[in-house]
Amino acid sequence: MLTILYFSLFWISLIGLCVWISRYLAILRSAGSSPHLDENSYKRPPADPPFVSILIPARNEERNIRECLESLTRQDYPNYEIIVVNDRSTDRTREIVEELQKTHRNVALITNEELQEGWTGKNFALHKGVQTAKGAWYLFTDADTWHHPKSVSQAANYVLDKKADMLTLLPFLEGKSFWEKLIQPIAGAVLLISFPIKNSNNPRKKTAFANGQFILIRKDIYNKFGGHKGLKEHFLEDIAMAKAVKHGGDVLSVVISPDLFKTRMYKNFTEIWNGWTRIFYYIYDKKFWLIFANIVLLFVFSLLPIVLFVYCGARLMMENEFSNRTFAIFVLSALQIIVIRLTTFRYCRMSRSNPYYSMLNPIGYVIMIGILLNAIKTIFSKKGMTWRGTTYAKN
Repeated sequence: MLTILYFSLFWISLIGLCVWISRYLAILRSAGSSPHLDENSYKRPPADPPFVSILIPARNEERNIRECLESLTRQDYPNYEIIVVNDRSTDRTREIVEELQKTHRNVALITNEELQEGWTGKNFALHKGVQTAKGAWYLFTDADTWHHPKSVSQAANYVLDKKADMLTLLPFLEGKSFWEKLIQPIAGAVLLISFPIKNSNNPRKKTAFANGQFILIRKDIYNKFGGHKGLKEHFLEDIAMAKAVKHGGDVLSVVISPDLFKTRMYKNFTEIWNGWTRIFYYIYDKKFWLIFANIVLLFVFSLLPIVLFVYCGARLMMENEFSNRTFAIFVLSALQIIVIRLTTFRYCRMSRSNPYYSMLNPIGYVIMIGILLNAIKTIFSKKGMTWRGTTYAKN
C-alpha cells in the first residue's frame, strides 16, 4: 500500500513539475504574442471617429464615481457622450454626478428607482441607459475604473483597424491593502487559466471571455443579440455578451491594456471574499463539479508540492536508511516549488502587481480554496445570492 502511495506521489509530482514548466513557458510566449494596447499604439484618434456612448451603472458609488467621471471627461477623443445611470443609490452618487454636470456638458444622468423582476441590477441599469444613447458604438464601463486620456481613442482605433465587433480590455488591477496584493493576482490567474486570451480571440474556439469594466461594442452587434434585455438574468453579463458575439459569428477581441485603465475592484478582505465567491459561483455556471475540479487542481499543483517538500525533507533527516523514493519526491517537489516561484514572479511582473507578495502565495492559495468552497456552499444553500444590497432568488 505504501509503495502504491509513493508511486502515485512521484507521478503527481512529476506531472506537476511539467505543468508548471509549461505555464512558465506559456507566460514567456504570451509576453510577446498576446495583443496589447497602450497610449502609443496609435498616434492620434481615428480620422473619422464614430460617436461613442460611454455608459456607467452606479449604485452607491460615491467613493468612486468622481475619479471615474473626471478621467472620462479628459479624453482626447472628439466625439463621445457619457451617460451615468444612478441605480437606486442611497448615498451621494447623484449629487456628485450633478456637480460634475455643471462643468461638463457631455455628461448625462439617468435615475433608476426600481429593479424590474427577472433582471439583475447592472443589466437593467445599462438597459435604461442605452435607451437614450446616441452612439454608433457603446462603451460599457464601471464606476470603480480610472481611464487614461487616450483610452477611448486607442480602443476606437483598435476596433476600426482590426475590424473587431467587440473589444474588451484587461486593466491594471490596483491593490493597496495587504489582502488585495495577495489575493487579487491569484484570482485573476485562475480566471485567465480558465479563459485563455488566445482562445477567446480565436473564432474557431468556443471560449469567450470579457471584462465588464471595459467593453466597446458596435450598436448593431449589441442589438443583434437583444442587448442587455437578452442577457437580463445573467450576473456575469460581460461573459454572456462575449458568448453571444462569438455565437453570432462576430469578432471578439480581448486585449491586455494596463496602461489605459485601472480598477480597484475590492478594498478589503470581506469585499474580496464576497466578490470572488459571486464571480466563481456564476462563471462556472453554478456547477459543483467545475468548482470542485478547480479546488483539486489548486491543491494538487500549488499546495501539495510544499506539503511533500516538508514531509519528505523531514523523513530524510529522521530515517536511518536513505530512501531513494523519498529523495526522488523531495527533489521533484523542490524543483516544482522553484518553477512555481519563477512563474508567479514573472506573472506578477506582467500584471504589474508586487512580485514579492508571490512569496506568500501559499496563504493566498488556501484563501482561494476557501472562496471556491464558499461558492460551492452557495450552490447548495437555499438562500439566494446577495450583491450590492439586492438579494436575488435562486433559479
